[in-house]
Amino acid sequence: APAQAVPGRPRIAARIGLGAMQSCKMRSGISGARVLITGATGLLGRQVLRVFEERGWCTRGLGLARAQGRIVRCDLLNSEDLEAQFNDFKPTIVVHCAAERRPDVLEEDRAYATKINVDLTRDIGKLCRARGVWLIYISTNYVFDGKEAPYAEDATPKPVNTYGESKYAGEQVVAEVHPDAATVRVPLLYGPIEYIGETSVTALLTAIQKEAPKLDNWQERFPTCTEDTARMLEAFCAAQVDRGKTHPELFRGIFHWQANERHTKFTMATVIAEIAGLDASGFVRVDDAPPPGQAPRPQFERMLCGRLETVLAEAGEGDSDRFRSDFASSLKRQLQPFLPKSSCDCTPALLRRRAAIGSLYFCALCLLGYCRVLLRRESVDPLSASTLLGLFIAISLLAVLVLGPRHWAPAGWRATAKWGGSSSHFGLSLLGP
Repeated sequence: APAQAVPGRPRIAARIGLGAMQSCKMRSGISGARVLITGATGLLGRQVLRVFEERGWCTRGLGLARAQGRIVRCDLLNSEDLEAQFNDFKPTIVVHCAAERRPDVLEEDRAYATKINVDLTRDIGKLCRARGVWLIYISTNYVFDGKEAPYAEDATPKPVNTYGESKYAGEQVVAEVHPDAATVRVPLLYGPIEYIGETSVTALLTAIQKEAPKLDNWQERFPTCTEDTARMLEAFCAAQVDRGKTHPELFRGIFHWQANERHTKFTMATVIAEIAGLDASGFVRVDDAPPPGQAPRPQFERMLCGRLETVLAEAGEGDSDRFRSDFASSLKRQLQPFLPKSSCDCTPALLRRRAAIGSLYFCALCLLGYCRVLLRRESVDPLSASTLLGLFIAISLLAVLVLGPRHWAPAGWRATAKWGGSSSHFGLSLLGP
């Protein structure tokens, strides 16, 4: 479906992942398979629908507020609408991507968390079980508290926030109403986006354009591309079509999937700064746990993906790492439509840096000229000495702004240099180890 134009946002084909670098060929052996995808207008659902279509599956994507084109409008919370989709399309596989995935939003609304992540999942599970439809329920690594990582598929969940609790409750109702269903837990996702704030990964591009942004370095993340996740799910479904009837035990229960590159918000922001050509020297790394006031997060999130890797290998899909893109190169493709395209798009931080460079050159020339005048004099009066000292101080401060404090701070010390509320106020701090 074509992307809708949104004021202030580029209208881009990246919404449906047209920049994906993987070539696709039609999947054989799937005749008669019909795949219903919930949440097909969402971050992951868009890519799942695209990949399945490209591989030749018979598909139907469901959406609500953003449904258009080939996406069928359906209120999933209306049981009659939902059942009508099953009766009309007659799926053999359902990939349930629809969910509320923002922890801070759900922390304030437990009732909605239960409705969207538990009750809806139960309804879909019952419909699938009654019709002999295989179900994939997309869950999250937030079902864990992060204290016993890495987590195997049989690890005991201990969620620490409402989002994790509701998704784990969804896992439990799936196991109860549809024992042959698969639950696939995924981590932090990024991918083709409709707007820069659609994922917390790409939203960092906006955050780092502020002066001295504070960036979390406490929570460990394994950002995973939705294009890769969609291709993995397509291969998983093909394996189930091929072997599900003879080996149903291989396709039921808990599965994990994530990329292998470990990051924090700070390291992701550093990658984004390099992609965007921004200076990362002023980033403030925050090594402490987030303060109270937002949904708690697990610190360590690594999941082991052995079950899925084995299924994919036995299905002839080759090395499972082909479903894992390099973070920097993949993210660069997703951010490309949102990067500055001309000097008019320079960030305030970049403009101030350029102004500092110009001022540095000016002060240096003034200093050289003044020194030349003083050398011709037999003595130096106090006013001239003060002027000379002032020029030295100005050049030193401007050099700090241009080079960044990381170039001159002693080993083991932490230094920051930033402008205050206006460009006429400059702050400099140096903290010992």
